[in-house]
Amino acid sequence: MSEPKEFIHFTIFGQEFRIRSGTDTEDRILRVARMVERRGKEHRARGANSDVRAALMAAYELGFELDELNEALSDARSQHQTIDSTREAMDRLLSRLDKELTDEDDGPGGRARKKKNTSQLDLTEPEN
Repeated sequence: MSEPKEFIHFTIFGQEFRIRSGTDTEDRILRVARMVERRGKEHRARGANSDVRAALMAAYELGFELDELNEALSDARSQHQTIDSTREAMDRLLSRLDKELTDEDDGPGGRARKKKNTSQLDLTEPEN
């Protein structure tokens, strides 16, 4: 992220705001300001008795949605870790199976019999 370089000016319900920010965040700042303004107008149309109350309700609503998204992201990360752990465990088991099948003896003479490596097995379902 770049260092703050300039002020970004925006208006919500006629109130002028300015935030010092890098140019890489200007679009986001203006997009969020438009979101708060739009949601605030929706609350105003539904009966909020002041622009301040409408803006605060919009900010609360957006914060609530952000919290829901953060929770969903946390759940997705947890599921991803579970999938990775399962994949690693399966890889370890396949490696052990490969080793066991390769090292298996052919009988009393003790000749090692080379078995097909399981990592080379075609596990796809046959086509009909």
